[in-house]
Amino acid sequence: MIGTEGFYEAMRSKGFSPDTIRSLRKFKCPVCGFEFSMIYARTIACQGCPEAMKNCPKVRCSKCDTEILIGVTPEVFGKDK
Repeated sequence: MIGTEGFYEAMRSKGFSPDTIRSLRKFKCPVCGFEFSMIYARTIACQGCPEAMKNCPKVRCSKCDTEILIGVTPEVFGKDK
C-alpha cells in the first residue's frame, strides 16, 4: 500500500495537475467530524450551486450542511503543494 505522500507524489509523476490533486484532498468538518473529499463535497453538497464550478473558496459538509472556507478547513490526508 502506498502512503499518503507516496500517493500524491505518484499522481504528480503521472502528470496530474496540482488542481486535480487538490480536488482529491480529504477534509474533516470542524462541526460534525465527517471526513470527505473535495470531489464528494462538490458533487453532493454543492449540487446546483453555480459557484461550485467557479473556484469557490468554500467547501460544504454534506452531513451537517456547514460551509467552511477551504483555507481553514482541517485537511485529513496529504498536503496542498
